Amino acid sequence: MIDDRPALPIAAVCVAAWLAELVLVAVAPAWSTLSHGPLVLAVLAAAAQYGLAWGSAACALCAALRAVEVAWLMRGAGSGAPGVSSEVLAATFLLVVVAGSIGDTWRSRRAAAALAAADAWTLLDRMSGHFTSLLDRNHLLESQVGYLAQAIPTLITHFDELDPAHPEAIPPTLITIARELAGSGEAALYSFRKRRQLGELMASSGPGWSPSLDRDNPVVAAALHRGAHVTLAQVRGVASPGGRPPAGELEVACQLPVEAERGHVVLVMRHLEMVSYAPARLEALERAMKIGGKALSRAHAFVRTRDLNVEDPVTGAVTHAYLEKRLAEHHALGRRHGHVLSLVRVDVARPAGQSRAERRRGARHLADALRKSLRDGDLLALSGQPDRFWILCPFTPREGARVVSGRLCALSDDRASGQLAVEEVEVDPRVTALEATLALVAPPGQRA
Repeated sequence: MIDDRPALPIAAVCVAAWLAELVLVAVAPAWSTLSHGPLVLAVLAAAAQYGLAWGSAACALCAALRAVEVAWLMRGAGSGAPGVSSEVLAATFLLVVVAGSIGDTWRSRRAAAALAAADAWTLLDRMSGHFTSLLDRNHLLESQVGYLAQAIPTLITHFDELDPAHPEAIPPTLITIARELAGSGEAALYSFRKRRQLGELMASSGPGWSPSLDRDNPVVAAALHRGAHVTLAQVRGVASPGGRPPAGELEVACQLPVEAERGHVVLVMRHLEMVSYAPARLEALERAMKIGGKALSRAHAFVRTRDLNVEDPVTGAVTHAYLEKRLAEHHALGRRHGHVLSLVRVDVARPAGQSRAERRRGARHLADALRKSLRDGDLLALSGQPDRFWILCPFTPREGARVVSGRLCALSDDRASGQLAVEEVEVDPRVTALEATLALVAPPGQRA
């Protein structure tokens, strides 16, 4: 640190040099010529150390001390006292100017070096902070990469389950994907129809979810307004969740892009850990739900198209809507002519771990095998739920349906088709009403 006001040190040095010079003059009279001495050295040292201005001040102080010294000598020696020549004064002043210039240059360079050193330390502190931040980000990225390395194969398998031919299986699969991406918590899907205040529960990760959800819930309302993922922290106006929210309160909501005429579908999550709020996880969740919404829209479009057709494009069996139409016709004929009809239900237990492509191939193979086992006039139809078929046997009592069942049981030994469970149902139209007959083949979610 450079002392900008060294008056006291300069004065102390000059007085000390003057006292030394007085001692020298008293001991050795040769010093009384005053052409050189400790005072001159003190002035030069002050000028070199503190610059020209302070060197000039030291020179003036030394001149005053010399005047005192000369007066003292004149009083003691009388007229024989030494004097100070103009050459000595000029030489002394020149030396002070040279030393002061050197001192000023040294001080300015030293100040510049000190400023540069301070800037270097400041930059070092900033770089140290940036380096620490980079280490934290690197640790976060490593953890995210490790998480993705474990989650991606599982997610690929789950996304492979989004089969448009089975729209009822898509919501549970999206719930599983959401929990895999978040890494914690519970999830549920709610469907909000147009002009309906309450949304209906489509699927959930476990019990405890309400069958309906108000669209005015702050997180749900924000998600519907933004069309993206929204956290409870954003709704409350803070950057990150502060403390645990009340039990059961929704913490994250994300809208799924589905067809406008079907209203809105929203994914909601609760009981999340802090790791689930990582921006990368939330962005991945939003992108996955966009894909899931498109898959759900395609599935609904596939169902509408399939219902308009007579045959399923995958298995070749007739659609469930066509089955109900034919069943109503044969019910009317049986009631008029006194004939009974039979229905054969075929449930398929497929091996675990099959991919969507493998299930499609298995369903096609099984449908071909079933058709080959039917009698002329029997009708193979879809049931409206996966891994179940119905066979309509017109004008056939239970004994005739058992003949068909016996042929189908032989297919259980075929590993590619899966294990089959067959059950016969006889319907007497004169006793059983049409609504009860249609309820036999209705999917579980559509039964009264």
